[in-house]
Amino acid sequence: MKRGFLNSSKVKKKPLYEAHTSTESAQEAIQDQEKPGPTLNVIKLPFGKVENRGVPNDYKVSGLTPTEWSHNARVDYDPNQAVMTTIPPRNFNMPPNPDGHSTWIVRGVTKAKVLNRPGYPKVVPKPSGPPAYEVRSTPDMGMGVFATRDIAAGELILAERPLLVAPRDIGMMVDPSKLMLREKYSPDEFKQITMMECEKLLEFVVHRYMEPEHREAFLALANSHQEDGSGPLLGIIRTNGYGIEGLFDGPKVNEWESNTYGAIVKVGSRINHSCRPNINHKFDLDAFCLSFFAERDIPSGKQLSYSYCYMGQSAADRQAELAPYGFSCTCPSCVNATPESDKLRTEHEQRISTAEASVARGAANKATFASLIDLKKQLVEEGLDASDAYPKLLKAISALCGKLGMTAEESKYLKDMKNYVL
Repeated sequence: MKRGFLNSSKVKKKPLYEAHTSTESAQEAIQDQEKPGPTLNVIKLPFGKVENRGVPNDYKVSGLTPTEWSHNARVDYDPNQAVMTTIPPRNFNMPPNPDGHSTWIVRGVTKAKVLNRPGYPKVVPKPSGPPAYEVRSTPDMGMGVFATRDIAAGELILAERPLLVAPRDIGMMVDPSKLMLREKYSPDEFKQITMMECEKLLEFVVHRYMEPEHREAFLALANSHQEDGSGPLLGIIRTNGYGIEGLFDGPKVNEWESNTYGAIVKVGSRINHSCRPNINHKFDLDAFCLSFFAERDIPSGKQLSYSYCYMGQSAADRQAELAPYGFSCTCPSCVNATPESDKLRTEHEQRISTAEASVARGAANKATFASLIDLKKQLVEEGLDASDAYPKLLKAISALCGKLGMTAEESKYLKDMKNYVL
């Protein structure tokens, strides 16, 4: 029951594995042409569950693309070489890094890009004050993460290095000769072949090289893909992966984001869904960690929640996007959805953009201020103060207060806005 691949550092998202489109074959052909070298291929897994027809009887699973396992800081790889590594690099003659190490399936050049960053390495940030969370069971959502004290908006709740970081389309690490099998097998059969090959790669990584305590935590995570042929390890990744913004192969993120990476984390992957989330996250490449922040004030005992779907859509569309995770959302925004709340969700980003433009053009009157405060109230009541656009509204209100000479209010809304901007 975990989140999809993020399209931004905030709430607007894409699934960890995108749905196939009618133009996908053409897109893949373009991608293959754009990627130099024979090992950069795209074997794209579908979003959500697929019909499990099994691997064809005449197919023999071959296992791994030739790779190298490297704990050290080596960066002189062939341009497209696939590597399984430890980050931060691990010197077994020295004590482990106090902030922990992540297992990483990566292109060698991307490993070099991170290790050679001017700001790398940086220590994992530490929350202030006493511990703010605990992991425990929920009545109807499996394990969850709960606040153990009052948490202020904008506060860092936890930061952790991932258990595993892998390509968003992990099929890219499969033997590129498998691309030729598209002509031999049906699309459904080829999906099963791809997932089985990915599973074999993950078996090698998880069971042979992941640290025992990390392996135990990884295997304990939920898997909503137990019956569709994903395999137990790939199913955990497809269920629990956070997209990592800023980590990608090559000079830029391609149009289909197939060259990006996802992370599985010990605590963060236990955070359950709500369409009215109260936490957000960001990935720090220099510390190589995922940090979770309070999106609003969270009282002690409240479950931490994060939206696995795009918030700016109707309740019916949200439920459809969440269906592959194997549950129906019962948050207040879904249970109490109305045509008016659906309209607010689908239109709130445009309404905020219009407000920004109006203030930028010089609108400065009490009527405009009242309308923006009313919009802010509606968003808070609907739980959309966790949306990507909400801090933009706070910024517009602050700017308008400045134009109206409302100095104290200007500072207040500007301060509130900074709590939401990661």
